[in-house]
Amino acid sequence: SSFTVQRAALEAAVARWKDRRAESLVVAGDPTSLCDHRVHREGLETIFDRVRLRSLEPLDASCSCRDYSRNSLGLCRHILAVVATIFDRPRVLAAWRRRPSMPKSGWTWDPIDRLTDHVGPLARLEWNGSTPPAWARSLVEPSQVDDGTTVLRPRTDLLEAATARGAFAIALGQELAPSSSVDPAVRVIVDEQCREWRRVERGRSFLDSYRRHIDELRRPLYEFQRESVLRFLERGRLVIADDMGLGKTAQAIAASHALFHEGHVRRGLLIVPASLKAQWAREWALFTDVPVEIVEGHAERRAAQLARTDRGFLIINYELLLRDWVLVQAWRPDLVILDEAQRIKNWHTKTARTVKSIEADYRLILTGTPFENRLPELASVVEWVDDRALQPVWRLQPGQVSSAAAADDTPALVNLDILRARLATFLVRRTRRHVLPALPERTDELVPVPLVPEQRAPHGDLERRARGIISVRKRRLLTAEEYFQLMQIRTMQRIVANGIAQLLFEQWWPWLEASEPTDELVAQLHAPKLIVLRTLLRRLLAEEGCKVVVFSQWRRMLKLAAWTLRPLFRERGTRPAFFTGREKQRQRQQNLVAFHDDPEVEVLFSTDAGGTGLNLQRAASCVIQMEIPWNPAVREQRIARVHRLGQEVPVRVFDLCAQHSIEERLLDAIDFKQSLFEAVLDGEDARVEFLGAPSFVENAGPFYEPNVAPLTIPERAARFAATISAAQERARRHESGAPTLASILLAGLEVQTRADGSLRVDARPEIASQLASWLEGLARGLALPSVPGVAPRGE
Repeated sequence: SSFTVQRAALEAAVARWKDRRAESLVVAGDPTSLCDHRVHREGLETIFDRVRLRSLEPLDASCSCRDYSRNSLGLCRHILAVVATIFDRPRVLAAWRRRPSMPKSGWTWDPIDRLTDHVGPLARLEWNGSTPPAWARSLVEPSQVDDGTTVLRPRTDLLEAATARGAFAIALGQELAPSSSVDPAVRVIVDEQCREWRRVERGRSFLDSYRRHIDELRRPLYEFQRESVLRFLERGRLVIADDMGLGKTAQAIAASHALFHEGHVRRGLLIVPASLKAQWAREWALFTDVPVEIVEGHAERRAAQLARTDRGFLIINYELLLRDWVLVQAWRPDLVILDEAQRIKNWHTKTARTVKSIEADYRLILTGTPFENRLPELASVVEWVDDRALQPVWRLQPGQVSSAAAADDTPALVNLDILRARLATFLVRRTRRHVLPALPERTDELVPVPLVPEQRAPHGDLERRARGIISVRKRRLLTAEEYFQLMQIRTMQRIVANGIAQLLFEQWWPWLEASEPTDELVAQLHAPKLIVLRTLLRRLLAEEGCKVVVFSQWRRMLKLAAWTLRPLFRERGTRPAFFTGREKQRQRQQNLVAFHDDPEVEVLFSTDAGGTGLNLQRAASCVIQMEIPWNPAVREQRIARVHRLGQEVPVRVFDLCAQHSIEERLLDAIDFKQSLFEAVLDGEDARVEFLGAPSFVENAGPFYEPNVAPLTIPERAARFAATISAAQERARRHESGAPTLASILLAGLEVQTRADGSLRVDARPEIASQLASWLEGLARGLALPSVPGVAPRGE
């Protein structure tokens, strides 16, 4: 709504006012002067931005800073610093109020992006004066601005053609070069557009050579992969957001090969998750002869490795990048590739800030899930390759989400066609259904698992506590303590749904590990999923002869599963392998090799440490998930380790779901995130309506609704199939009208559940201090509930 956007704009302006004070900005010179003002940080006089203040009331100003040209507010912290300096001096303020506004002359730039401007910032250039320069007269046309006056702006048809747009920027840049009186923002905009055009022109001029280098790869590319590689080589910056399993790694290697052999890249840096470094090195050797090394070892060894690598590529993980940032900056890579780039989805994390500070000529982002929860995550991921396309970020959420203004209105995602048009300039996405129709069939099966009485009691106790908190929400907003209690209860219920043995793992595991898993003892664990898993695996291994990947969010559940299956492994003469965060990197790689090559390793137990990036399609054809992930993207990433390019046999997926538990109700809600993702990236509608609540608290209500009739197992299975159909690119859920989404979670906090059931909370800096003050009360509120009828076993 208009009010929502206006409120967001006010909040963005207030944030910049605070930034002005936090950065201790100083205005050099006489504040009464009509000349441009230099604004710098205290003590840094040589690093400044130029501010031109044409009018104080109403505010009309221009600035040379990056934020001004992107925030669509018409102000920035530097302009506000000048305004504050004037208001702090009554005589200066009185003089400014008596003074008429400075008339605009020559080229100026309108800072307000009307959302429909998808041809770039040049569209908002304005010529002020009687006659434009001779070279530009045929390139401009009259345009009416908001105040009703008419100005000359570049022709729309001209800007829609990339070649003409580039030529216009170059010509204007040459005209502005000798002039020192140019509007500060105009010079910045034109310089940026000229640099971008020169980069694209250079890429286009070498496309034939790039094609020859791609033909020389040791392994050929699919045609769709070749297209995106050439697009990156032309533009120099791209996000490849292909569906999981479509060979994003191969595309990145091909681009690196072409740039290196053409001599345009001397040094390249691959930033990947730690668990994938060895896999990247193996894939690299399959495609190219370009030298590559893995950055590893102690600090001195890593420093020496960077120092001696004058030519070639290095593979580094995100954690080491933070430690060796100074060395990496000094190394100055020409090309940087980010794998699993959702690592930079949160704006204020150290990882995101570090990666985005890399100034490489060529930048390539690889991610199958450019956002998972909120649209600003998408803006954070893509900012590094195009920091203008999704700006201003403050307007992204209110500009795309239309709230219900009246009782009969339906909340909706809006302007999606404009959002996709902006994304199309720098993002490529293909789905498996469109480019690989011959990919082996994938079958998903929901396996219902009844709760035992020992689970129902603590699960019900937790549910009653949650209902009490939800009932408070009807009268007032929840406190921070209550909010976190609700999230913790949800996590605890999921653990109970897995089994009492996981809930009481610390007490039970020491004596379990030393015991034989007899049927009687396994039954005493009150974890029926383990019994179902044992039956299922016996059939898959013995009757179907396939290797299996077993996923769980919790390593404890995997340890219990491996213990339960000891007799089966002993009977078959096999052993399991683990891929979790607890194994050292070398051990994890050895386990992967064994799972691929050793016939005695039939089962790989993995947490989400192995849920992204791994290639298991040549080893396994079956995936078992011990619980339903809260995030559908996590589920798809897990399955895509097996159902991807190179898989030659049908893939089977089994999801164990505890009946009459939070897991069943979870199935009614998890489709939102998948639907939001598809609506933005894969859909065609400009508007997608949804029903639901904008917060975790309100969305949690249906989970604890006491008077909802339970669905039957066939109904649950049908609901589950409908939920996952989107991930398999089947038919749209609604053939007519706009799709309906289950809910929308627009929380200000990012919460992750750790393997031990605890929570990690990432908060914006402006609320972090408040969050810290809540921790004492939070500790009291998160006390572990007693488990009726279940006592810890002795050692």
